[in-house]
Amino acid sequence: MTLPLLALVGCQTLEQEIVLPGVDESPPAVLLGHVPGGLPADFYEDAAEVTGEAVLRYVALSDQITAEGGVNPQSMKPLVSPEWWVVEREEPTPPQSLSDVAQFAPGGAGFVQEPTGWSLPLLPTNVFSTASASTESGELLGWPIEVRFTPVAYNWSFGDGTTRVDSSPGASWGTRQFSVTPTSHRYEISGDYRIGLEVTYEASYRFDGGAFQSLPGQITRSGGDKVVEVLSVTPVLVDRGCHSETLVAGRC
Repeated sequence: MTLPLLALVGCQTLEQEIVLPGVDESPPAVLLGHVPGGLPADFYEDAAEVTGEAVLRYVALSDQITAEGGVNPQSMKPLVSPEWWVVEREEPTPPQSLSDVAQFAPGGAGFVQEPTGWSLPLLPTNVFSTASASTESGELLGWPIEVRFTPVAYNWSFGDGTTRVDSSPGASWGTRQFSVTPTSHRYEISGDYRIGLEVTYEASYRFDGGAFQSLPGQITRSGGDKVVEVLSVTPVLVDRGCHSETLVAGRC
């Protein structure tokens, strides 16, 4: 930051880079060195930011000391409180409801159906959600804010008139194809069925890296839908069977 600095010797105006210890950014301010020898090196040690009002107070006080003969730069330090140089920032106004953070939205909420795109009557069709907690960053009324969305309920519709709400997203059945899982579903007859998912989230927020604070209420977002074809089963005599995990579209 380059600021005009008034030197007593010859009353010359000089351009000098002023670096305030411990300060990352300071707004432009006119710093006048009216005291012989200038300000003590540690004068700004406790300053976070500089306000124009504080500078004017400093100028008035340094003018007074100069008029009185200003004997020692250290005489400034006890007369100017460090609080003069600290910006008094108002506390951010916290959001009161989800509508206050409506510009933020949870991350994508999809799901997986196993086996992909097809199934068999009376055997478990597995589904599980890929939704997870997400944190969105932005500004609210000029303040940096983070809003965290955490899924708390998974609302399934299976296309055959059956619906279910689960508190867990479910998981893949891995190599145990057609095994029962907490989120699996059995179709009674063959046909095409549309599976749909809606995910319900709770939200919390924080300012400036502080602790997250919960917001009242919940928000629901679509997790999409998929069509599953439940195949017809025709009994056939074979010389040997096949393992369930080797089935592809109902065939070995």
